[in-house]
Amino acid sequence: MLNSVKHTVNTDSLQNRGLPSISQTKKNDTMRTLVLLFAMVLSVSALNAQTRTSIKLTDLPKAITDNISTAHQGWTASEAFKVDTKGVMTYEVLVKKAMSQMNLIYDKDGKYLKMEPKKMASNKPAKSSGSTPAKPESNKKTK
Repeated sequence: MLNSVKHTVNTDSLQNRGLPSISQTKKNDTMRTLVLLFAMVLSVSALNAQTRTSIKLTDLPKAITDNISTAHQGWTASEAFKVDTKGVMTYEVLVKKAMSQMNLIYDKDGKYLKMEPKKMASNKPAKSSGSTPAKPESNKKTK
């Protein structure tokens, strides 16, 4: 008759041989996963990197200020930004006229590229959903 032999693994003996314990291996895998995830997030944010720096209106190239005064008469520049998107430099100028505002986009040399409408915040209350309020009744009595 054969005697059954129980074999247990002593984790201390594994570590004495230079082998990591099972719990240490799991920790290493978790750390590796976190580092990989962080690297992926960092690389995606670097790919979509855009630096938008506020500049003085007086620092805009002359071509831009000339374009605003001739092609966009009546509009007043209020803010300007230098934008670097993946190494491509552009200028963004916020212009206002009455209750409207626009972003004018220019290339690095001051050549006009496009205009983007921008909504202004309104202090007016929201309009009702189509129903008109009832007129107040007159307090006059009819004879």
